[in-house]
Amino acid sequence: MIGPSNINPQFSWWNTFLRVKIPMKVKMFIWKARQDWIPTKINIGRRAKKHNMFEVVSWSIHYLQEFQSSRPQLQGDVGCGNRFTCRWIPPELDAYKANCDAVLDHGNGTMGIWMIIRNSGGQALASCSLVSEGTINVKVAKLMATLKCLQFGIDCGLTLGNIETDEANVVKWLQNDCYLDSDFGLIISEIMYLRDKIGGVAFSCNRQVANNVADKLALYTLRNRNDSYWMADYPLCLRKDLEADMPV
Repeated sequence: MIGPSNINPQFSWWNTFLRVKIPMKVKMFIWKARQDWIPTKINIGRRAKKHNMFEVVSWSIHYLQEFQSSRPQLQGDVGCGNRFTCRWIPPELDAYKANCDAVLDHGNGTMGIWMIIRNSGGQALASCSLVSEGTINVKVAKLMATLKCLQFGIDCGLTLGNIETDEANVVKWLQNDCYLDSDFGLIISEIMYLRDKIGGVAFSCNRQVANNVADKLALYTLRNRNDSYWMADYPLCLRKDLEADMPV
């Protein structure tokens, strides 16, 4: 006997499926999977409230700076030393220095890498922000930023004398050729290869409070979410901080 023509095929399929002799919990699992009710990372992310990570990071930096400025009596304890400096230090005359960093947006599953190359006068010669899918360990991300920075300098025809980051462990690994047999050993090996190829670039560490240009460009990377390049130029949001970094 032919049934009514307006029966939903999916409804008919489920009726047939529910009569199959399998445990009810298996039926419920298949039904939930069909309805996208299983709490996978994608489904949870779809249902969760989306946060503007640019605003979150901006808010965090603002209150961090407010907190640091309210503790002048401790600045002597955590201030400058051989390991860290309190402000951006320009390279020697006719030399080029690069600052680089990486930011992770776990909420959207993206990673942002930025870099800027300056001369002894503090003038920006080239800058770049890159965005890629996926997130990794923050220290490995900063290693990737260092590698991209070396490659960017070569592409721009600028021989870097120094690359500065705010992650002391990364600098230690690069200075001592450490962890070559680790999961990120290939990144370190590639950095060492490019370092030797261009003539022995030095790696140094600087505190985040002395790297306002880094903070602004990191925020720009999160907000823009597109690969961007500037030659003899930079985003307008960096102007004040670049001028403040220029040697007197």
